[in-house]
Amino acid sequence: METPEGHSEAQKQPIVPQKTNGMCIAAFVLALGAILTAPFVIPGFLASILALVLGILGIKKAKREGHSGETLGMWGIVLSCLSLLVSLTLAGIATWFFLELKKSDEFKQEIQEQIEHQKGIDPEGAKKAEKIFHFLGLD
Repeated sequence: METPEGHSEAQKQPIVPQKTNGMCIAAFVLALGAILTAPFVIPGFLASILALVLGILGIKKAKREGHSGETLGMWGIVLSCLSLLVSLTLAGIATWFFLELKKSDEFKQEIQEQIEHQKGIDPEGAKKAEKIFHFLGLD
């Protein structure tokens, strides 16, 4: 059926954009944050895990409800896996470095000298440093 302006009825109906799944958006944004915080290991690790879970749940929900956003959810999963890899690699390197440093007698001697020097300046601070030194197994 034609209208007086020359347009059909189908052309006059408003176009309703498809709803984007919020979990997929959150997964993508959180994964970007995880990439940026990956060098800080713990925040990067936690953000990566959360982004991964949100991405998986968001994709499932988007498919079930017919929403868009699956691509954002997929990118959230990919970026969160990359961030997890970076965070775990950095944690492994830091652990290895600390264990190697712990073996070093020069390192232990330097720490002992710093504690002795600190005793003359701040005896309370020196006691705290000795406790940390002992806790880390460096004595």
